[in-house]
Amino acid sequence: MVDLASSLAAADVATLRFNFPFKENKKGRPDTPAVAHETIAAALRNAHDAHPSLPLFAAGKSFGGRMTSQYLAVHP
Repeated sequence: MVDLASSLAAADVATLRFNFPFKENKKGRPDTPAVAHETIAAALRNAHDAHPSLPLFAAGKSFGGRMTSQYLAVHP
């Protein structure tokens, strides 16, 4: 994710990377979907609030990708 963010920055594309609570708290078990979805919602709100005129794309890797896809399916 660091390499991707660096490559995007080189192309003048800003990124916002974040961790889920289970990673921040160094727990082995992933968060429930409800917690993950709220984390994604908060990250999207923060990104939009910081730069409301810019287009916003959301993605992730592995668990983050699944949770982001699920969240966006319900909240397009």
